[in-house]
Amino acid sequence: NINGSFDMNGMTFTTLCINEEVTINGNENTISNLTLKAPVVNGNIIGHNGGAGGAAFVNVATGSKVTVKDLTFSGATAIDQEDTDNAKAAIVADNVEGVLILDNVHVTNSTVKGIYAMGGLVNDVQCNNLNGTSGDVTITNCSVTKTTFSNIEVANESGCIGSIIGRVAGGHTTIDKTKAEDNVIEAYVCRGNQERTVGDYVGNYVGQVS
Repeated sequence: NINGSFDMNGMTFTTLCINEEVTINGNENTISNLTLKAPVVNGNIIGHNGGAGGAAFVNVATGSKVTVKDLTFSGATAIDQEDTDNAKAAIVADNVEGVLILDNVHVTNSTVKGIYAMGGLVNDVQCNNLNGTSGDVTITNCSVTKTTFSNIEVANESGCIGSIIGRVAGGHTTIDKTKAEDNVIEAYVCRGNQERTVGDYVGNYVGQVS
């Protein structure tokens, strides 16, 4: 549980990789001015079990079930522009391969900087072809407001940016009673064999979104 609101100005938080069932109850509190960066090992950005990860509050690994509820992020910054192959960023969740439930989670006055797969709540809902698993995401009563998204231009990479979710590569995603308002997206978009689009809610998807 998060018991109280916190001003994290001047502090950097490395993405928390989760591989079990966890509930993060914000108890209607606010985390302010948090800077989020991806874990880097030997110059490479690493997620759970050595997989590619990005900048966010939590990384949702295969087999995990992560619930985040009743929590607001204000003035947060998520930055991942170091690894040009996997530079993903979001304020709340990274590289979802398990189950993610977001209920009454809000992002406001924040900044997201990456290259591709950038979202206010989630950067990437994954489809893992190696083990046949895909992410399962439910977002209810959430919002992203007054948040700025920007990326750098990298050939064949830049794009997939949405105020709520950057990319849905597989699995199933449900978004209900959730708003995206007064956000700014300043983005380079790769156009080619795989067009990396930009959207108000979801940047790019091939999985199910309802």
